[in-house]
Amino acid sequence: MSILETIKSWFCGKENKITLDIILNHPSEINDEDLNKILDKAKEGDIESELFAGILYLRGERVQQDIVKAMEYLDKSARAGHVQAQKILAKEYLTGMVFPHDQQRAFELFEKAAYSEDPEAVHNLGLMHKNGIYVEKNIGKALECFQKASDANYVDSKIEIADIYYDGVGVPMDRLKACQMYKYVLTLDAKIDIGRIYRRLGQAYADKLGDCGITKEEGIEYLKKSIDAGDSSAAETLVFLGDELDEGNRRWLFELSAQHRDDPHFILVSGVCYEKGYGTFQDVNSAFNCYKKASELGNIWGTHLAACSYLNGSGVERSAEEWFRLESEAAERGLSAAQYDLGMSYLNGIRVKLDKEKGKILLQQAAANHCVDAIKALQEVQGGGNPTPYDNVTPKPSPDIPSDELKESITTPMQGQPHVEQEKSPQLQAPQEVEKIQLDEKSKLEYRTSEDFH
Repeated sequence: MSILETIKSWFCGKENKITLDIILNHPSEINDEDLNKILDKAKEGDIESELFAGILYLRGERVQQDIVKAMEYLDKSARAGHVQAQKILAKEYLTGMVFPHDQQRAFELFEKAAYSEDPEAVHNLGLMHKNGIYVEKNIGKALECFQKASDANYVDSKIEIADIYYDGVGVPMDRLKACQMYKYVLTLDAKIDIGRIYRRLGQAYADKLGDCGITKEEGIEYLKKSIDAGDSSAAETLVFLGDELDEGNRRWLFELSAQHRDDPHFILVSGVCYEKGYGTFQDVNSAFNCYKKASELGNIWGTHLAACSYLNGSGVERSAEEWFRLESEAAERGLSAAQYDLGMSYLNGIRVKLDKEKGKILLQQAAANHCVDAIKALQEVQGGGNPTPYDNVTPKPSPDIPSDELKESITTPMQGQPHVEQEKSPQLQAPQEVEKIQLDEKSKLEYRTSEDFH
């Protein structure tokens, strides 16, 4: 008998008396009589009742929370082949927040559920292959899983495939294919992070990394829709397109940022608007204060632009030491713009002691984030030529993936999501490494916005 038939035949043929949706989302609707039936049938070995009882004991809904009983009932139901029990157990073992952390057991349970062609289980196997959880990271196997789940109309897998081609993770970057998939997902009646999808579409235009099939007008509109959907990081991308915005959009963006003075993304936007005169008067002192505040709140671009302010003496007294400290911090956190700037400094021995090996490492990291000029500089170095002098290079750094997209996507309705460590850049030497030189106009780094921020 199928699971659906089992549910329909429950409790003397009463159709859909208790369903998994009620157990998960509306447990208060379970009356005492039905609760006793669930617990009695679970003791008798009914696999559906074991699943339901396991969830109730796990969550402490309508019964006293009992992790031992929860594990016992869920394990029995999973061993008997119940796919939902297998998935719930797998997620709990993966997070390790209630049950013991056991990646191997989680992988095995997802595999068992995947044998039943369950798209969510296949998707989660793909995530484990993509992120190297228990198994070695393998983008090829991850794509196979995502494609199989996508063919079964599992929307999260469609988004994962788009993400892989968008970022060029283990495959050649294909922004056109990725954006076509994002646009298709937007047409579906599905629960998705619509702000993120709009932001990525707008970012694809802003990056200008090959054909993405998005016009300037569409890119700007996607970013505005993302902001309206609550994704404040899209405002950063939009302000870096400031030279392409009309005065109305510039003023709208500045006024919007003024309404969100506690959001580090909008604080950064205010800083760029003040520095460039977008929608307001030009004020480099206010710009620096915004960058500094955004940096203190953890905004990586704020850290980088505060470093540029110290280097240029824009709104603050010049300081090579402060430039190095902040730029090193931004580079260590993975910002390609900072990695590129420091990499070129080390390669040329400008403002820091000459260290070609460290310069190459930093450029490699920036290139991995699709920084076009870092790729060109590496080609020159590896080809035996001299790297382009730092002061004659126009940085076009690529944006880094926001920290909220690094979160693991395998979640459970009970316990949230596991932590995934972000790969860090190698530690840079302390600020005393900076050469005590006079910053003149030739060594001044002028930061750019708009199309130069890729």
